[in-house]
Amino acid sequence: MSQALRDHSFCHFSRRSFRALPMARPVLLCVVLVFSSCHRAPATYLSGLLLPPWYASILRRPCSRPGPPPFDDTWQPSETDLALLNSRLPRLTRLRARCCIKGQRIRDLRHYSLHYLPIVHSGHQLIYIVGSIGGAVDVCDGGGGYWGALNDPATGTFSDLNVNGVP
Repeated sequence: MSQALRDHSFCHFSRRSFRALPMARPVLLCVVLVFSSCHRAPATYLSGLLLPPWYASILRRPCSRPGPPPFDDTWQPSETDLALLNSRLPRLTRLRARCCIKGQRIRDLRHYSLHYLPIVHSGHQLIYIVGSIGGAVDVCDGGGGYWGALNDPATGTFSDLNVNGVP
């Protein structure tokens, strides 16, 4: 019996019983491999959709919450910028909304469609993130199902979470 098989606490077979069940060996080995793979599986990967620059005019003033800060332009993030943003998304759940449902938190990002609009504010590159339950980018009211926040790729920080008004 391999050391890996003996090391798993859910495997309670002695050497004698293991030898007595020759047909069980391949099945048991598969079970061990599956469980060990599941144990090491990475966390759920989150990602968003990069919006084209023409969305900037729509998102300057969302219907039910403050939008991004005033911006002069949009920019094109690299694949590395987007990969870093996606890997840092869980940090966004630490924020509390400043408006319009003050104090609201986004607890599970997997429930939202995420959209990214890279903007240039005072010469600084930021990414405005829109989260929505239904996939729409600008919805009036809608409560906690619709929100916006900022990401600063240079520092990796998130700020300015604003959740839509009461549905």
